[in-house]
Amino acid sequence: RRSSDLPRTPLELFESEPPSEALAPGKGRRAVVHFTRPASPSTGAEQFWFSESGDVAEAARNVFSLLRRLDAAGYEKVWVQKAPGGGVGEAINDRLSRAAAR
Repeated sequence: RRSSDLPRTPLELFESEPPSEALAPGKGRRAVVHFTRPASPSTGAEQFWFSESGDVAEAARNVFSLLRRLDAAGYEKVWVQKAPGGGVGEAINDRLSRAAAR
């Protein structure tokens, strides 16, 4: 991917649970992206996910389209959950790390 394809919105990655900063009220317009649809979504930020069922291949197809959509929507910051490690998950995390490093 070209650097121009990477989102302009600041991204921060997390492992399993979004940090309290992402969910605190009154912190501006922000989004939390989960790898898969959460059983009980958190409050305080708008929630999104790469795959409804947790399918790694589906998530890989959705990473950049979702990040571009959130970028265009004008969020101040986006927190993104890392994919499960290994294989395609590792490739997704590499892409996410590059986007977060901008």
